[in-house]
Formats: sequence, C-alpha cells, structure tokens
Amino acid sequence: MMSKSSFLVSMKENNKRRLWVWVISMLAFVLVFPVYTALVVKNTIIHSEWIAESYGLKLTQQMIHEELVFNMANTLGVSALIAVLTTIVAIISAVQGFSYLYSRKKIDFYMGMPVKRKKRFLNIWLNGILLYVIPYLSGLLISILIAAGNGGVDGEVLYAAATAFGINICFYLCVYHMAILAVMLTGNIVITGFALLVFGLYEFGVRFVLYGYKELFFRYFSSYGNDKSPILSPFVMLFDFVNSSHDRLFIAAKLLIFGLVLLVISYVCYKKRPAEAAGKAMTFAITKPIVKVLLVIPLSLLAGFLVAETINYDPLTTGEGIWYVIFTIALVVVVGSAMIQVIYEFDIKGALHKKSHIVVAGVLAALIFMGFRYDFTGYDSYIPKQKDIESIAFVPDYYENSAMYGNGRFDQDGSYMSEQEYADKYICLLYTSPSPRDVEE
Repeated sequence: MMSKSSFLVSMKENNKRRLWVWVISMLAFVLVFPVYTALVVKNTIIHSEWIAESYGLKLTQQMIHEELVFNMANTLGVSALIAVLTTIVAIISAVQGFSYLYSRKKIDFYMGMPVKRKKRFLNIWLNGILLYVIPYLSGLLISILIAAGNGGVDGEVLYAAATAFGINICFYLCVYHMAILAVMLTGNIVITGFALLVFGLYEFGVRFVLYGYKELFFRYFSSYGNDKSPILSPFVMLFDFVNSSHDRLFIAAKLLIFGLVLLVISYVCYKKRPAEAAGKAMTFAITKPIVKVLLVIPLSLLAGFLVAETINYDPLTTGEGIWYVIFTIALVVVVGSAMIQVIYEFDIKGALHKKSHIVVAGVLAALIFMGFRYDFTGYDSYIPKQKDIESIAFVPDYYENSAMYGNGRFDQDGSYMSEQEYADKYICLLYTSPSPRDVEE
C-alpha cells in the first residue's frame, strides 16, 4: 500500500495544482505543432503543383516526396516555432511551479507539511520536465504520422526529428533552470520577469557596449574576428547548433552542462532562501549592491555611447563634445542607481538611500571610460614582434556589403563564405623570422 508521503503521491498532488500548465503545454505541442506540420504539408503540395504547372512539367509522386522530405526535415527538426514554444513552456512551468515562494502564507502551509524541502524541490522540478517532454513527444509523433501519411518521411526526416528532440530537451533545461534561478533570487513575479530579461539580454548589452567603445576610441580596431554574440546564452547555443555541421555534439554538450550548472546554483539558492524573503524584490541582501552596480555600469556607458553617436563625437580628431558624453554617463549612474533602489525598497524615498552604491558605480564607469579614452591597455600602440607573427589576413573593405549585391566570395562548391572564412582560407600570408643566412645576405 502506497504511503501518502511517498514520492509518486507527492508528484500526483503537485500535478493537480499544475493542470493549467499541462493544458498550455498540450495546446502548444499536441495542437499547434501538428497543425503547423499539416499546413506545411499542404503548402508543399500546392507549391509543387505550381512549380510543375509553371515549367510545364508532369507532377509525379517522386517530386512531391522530395519536396516534402526537405520541408519535413526542417519542420520536425530544430525550428524557430519549437524554440519559441519551448521557451514559453519552460518559463511558465518554472515560475508557476515555485510561485508559492512569493507568498509567506503558502510557505508556512508547505513548511507545515511532512515533506522535506529537498523532496518538494525534486517533485516540482521533475514535474516541470514531464509536462514538456510528454506533450512534445506526443506532438512530434502525431506530426510524424501526418508527414508519413503524405509520403514525407524517410530516414533523414526521422534523424532530424530525433536530433531536434534531444537538443530541444537540452535547450528546455537551460531556459527552465534559468527561470527557476530567477525565481530563487527574487521575491515577486514582476521582479522575476525583470530578472529573466537581464539573464537573457545582459551579455548581449555588455558585448555591444565594449564593441562600440573599441570602435569609437581605437584607431586600429577591426571588426574582423570580433564576435558580439554571447557565450552564456542558450538561445545563441541553439542558433549555433542549427548553423553548425561539425561541432553539433560539442554544442549539445555545452547546452547540457550549462543547464546542469544552472540547476546546481538554483538548488543552492533554494536551500538558502529565507522564508521572510517572500514579497521582497531580492531574496538575498548580498546580491542587491552587486546587481545594482552590474546593471548601472553598462547602462550608463551605453547611454554615453548613444550620445556620442548622436553628436558625432570623434575622439580621434577634434574630441569636441566629450563633456556631453561624460555628463550623460554620470546622470545615468545617479538616476539608474536611485531607480533600482526604489524598486528594492518599494518606496520612492529609497532614491536617497545607499549613496555609496552611486559612488562605486560612478567610479567604475569612469575608470572604464578613461580606459578606452586613454587606451590603458595599449591596444593602439601595440606592435607585435616579427617572431610572434604567424599570419596576416588582408580582407577587402565592405566585403559583406558587396556580397549582398551578388559580388561576394564563394567557395568552389558554390557556397557563400563569410568575411572571416574567406580571409582564413584564401588571403593569409605567412611570416617567419629570417634565418641567419638571410640576414647576412
């Protein structure tokens, strides 16, 4: 006889409180996904008929099959639709599952039950995975049957579907655990939403600011080899997986490891989260000044950069207008710090509190700005020694723009080559140190 406190009974009870999340997941994957697949099948058949009629060809089942197989591999494989649905379900599942942490009454209720915190976390976490995997797998099987019924399935399509199922689970775990971490670090759903935006956009913003300041202040800065894409972003990892043909296993491993790391951090925060944090903006007091400073610095520098672009500030020529940039950075540091403190305290009077945070953020922003303005790193003055030079790549100006008008470089097989790929493959000149004999001659 099964005990009421058993693991399976606890999961069943938790599922009863998550029925509406199950409904959303089912609608997304068991309804939207198969319907979309059916529409793609229908459009493919119509398109094949139109092509045959336009070119005076006799429409055959083989023609339709080939077109269907190609489109089904894209539809049932990794696609933007599934990525969007996965993201939505992951966020809803995480926030709804642990939303009781926002209420002190609910926390007291759960704390009064004979269930350990570890077991409760495991129940909610595992149910959150099941309510994605089961609907997604069901919708995928229905979609495969729809495609197969129209002659659009072969080994390639099944492989694409299986690969997508695996990588989408890894992607789901990353977003799911990221959303759980956002809940653990915040005390109400509004701030959780802001935290999710920060997690998703912060590295994009920092990289954009650094790239912009390099381009603004460094005379010899080149965009060649400089990537503005984040490293710690499941969305970028999934995009890289789609556009890569050689490193897919490595990218999938990165997604899985990143998701597991987020899970560990989330669980540690869950164990240490105080019950009195419910309803507050931030769960842990120690994170408040850190988060504030880390947000204000890139925001102020971004504002300064946008002003510099607006007034055509050029530090490499006249340098006129620098005080507008400095004033903007200082203003955003003060206003931004005050606004974040108001959010922390849910009180307008908080704008006058924690002035030391404004000083710290202002000093750090000023140091970073001066680091670019006066080139503390020696970026422009750096000249490598001849023995340290392995290769030099000469890349034509406006390479990418010329490709847009049909004048770009293409590989021998006709595939388009990016600026970096072209330079690496065709215009690298190797330099080596001269031998003693060459010096004597």
